[in-house]
Amino acid sequence: MKHLNCSSFNIGDIVVVPIPFSNQTESKLRPALVLSNEFFNVKYPDLILAKITSIGHSLPYDVVLNKNDLPEGNLLKDSTINCGFVITVNKDIIQKKIGRISPNKIDEVKEKIKELFAL
Repeated sequence: MKHLNCSSFNIGDIVVVPIPFSNQTESKLRPALVLSNEFFNVKYPDLILAKITSIGHSLPYDVVLNKNDLPEGNLLKDSTINCGFVITVNKDIIQKKIGRISPNKIDEVKEKIKELFAL
């Protein structure tokens, strides 16, 4: 599959991609949040993503995401951005871009990542 135009990926975009389970034996097609900046996204063949899940639990490094947090696109259910599940994937496996989160929500994600990595 040919990937989308690499310049079209920015921090805050929501893409659909096969995300591996933590045991690395299988994967599931699901939404993920682009964390990498535009420079990285243009220069590298990969994207850095955080898993988005609709599972109803909330962990300390999760950010709640509801339909009002998406000025572009839509999610089927209220979800959480799992900032503790960060992966790097090749753009060739990105299925599509389905939305974008608000600037305020991007700031909230950045704060959780800073806490997680003690930055």
